[in-house]
Amino acid sequence: AVLGNRQYTSEAICSDYTRMLRVRGRDLRHLCEDYPERGILILDRLAWVIAERLHHTYEQVIGLLKQGLYNGQPSVKEV
Repeated sequence: AVLGNRQYTSEAICSDYTRMLRVRGRDLRHLCEDYPERGILILDRLAWVIAERLHHTYEQVIGLLKQGLYNGQPSVKEV
């Protein structure tokens, strides 16, 4: 959602009762301006989640390259 796409293909199944909250980018900016301490906590957590996702994506790409599945090229030994 951070990327600003209009449509997302992700989904989740919750095993317990869950409440969801959607926050638009401009509203998040206002929240951070009005409540800087809370804004820092939210943005810090958001940055952590994004970093984790990028790390997992990196690992998947490297795995595909090692298997030789990228454009039919021979597998690579190390990156």
